[in-house]
Amino acid sequence: MRPFAFALALLTLASSAHAAPRCDSLSVVYSAPRLVPLADHVSIKRLAARPVRELDDSDPEYRPRSPQQTAAFHRLLTIDTKHGGAPVNAIEVYTTQGPKYAWRLDFNGLKDNVEIQWLNEDLLFLRAWWGRIVSTDLLFEVSSGRFLYAREANHGRMMEPCEEAPQSK
Repeated sequence: MRPFAFALALLTLASSAHAAPRCDSLSVVYSAPRLVPLADHVSIKRLAARPVRELDDSDPEYRPRSPQQTAAFHRLLTIDTKHGGAPVNAIEVYTTQGPKYAWRLDFNGLKDNVEIQWLNEDLLFLRAWWGRIVSTDLLFEVSSGRFLYAREANHGRMMEPCEEAPQSK
């Protein structure tokens, strides 16, 4: 075999061994579920009474009330004086009818606001973004004031170079 042909064959073999994965095969990598999420970054405090605030319903994407209107949440932005004035994304979650429950969830060290979505009257899904590719998915139970589920999500693999699947005709 000629040296040029051998080098070309070797280069072709090497490039096929390191081919980019297919785009449809990339996925988010999740950690094992945890009961107590990020003790240094997330805290839950019981409030003595339900907050008295007007909800901002002017934004059609902002859904602070639960589906049956028995619970609600508010966003607050406070400053953490203990850690050099870093912002704290605080969320007050409370019932509006029935048994009186009120909680404050404080998130320290976030890159952006916490994403919040009601699943039902008692369960709230939250996604806290700690950076560009790392977040934590949380499931909060209003009646117990605790997280039922916490799992870190690493979206880094979704940002890898990939190859589109061939188009079928």
